[in-house]
Amino acid sequence: MNHSEETTRTDYIVWAVVIALLVVVNVALLATGRLPADWEGLGIMIAAGITIGMYSVLYKDNVPIQSGRAHFYRRVRRLHAVFAMA
Repeated sequence: MNHSEETTRTDYIVWAVVIALLVVVNVALLATGRLPADWEGLGIMIAAGITIGMYSVLYKDNVPIQSGRAHFYRRVRRLHAVFAMA
């Protein structure tokens, strides 16, 4: 295994651990009732995921994560503009 394959594998492991921790924390918050099990709670979970995606640039230049987050943000902004005008 060369250095770039090992780095890529390490990156996947780091992101798998981060996502697993996010899921565990959200499930624990839902189970204890500190996070509401409704649309507001879902919005909080999505916002937390987007925040982690924004901070991913501190780990490395994660172009797929950054572009996915930016694409999602643009779509939400457009939907908000459409429904705010209705």
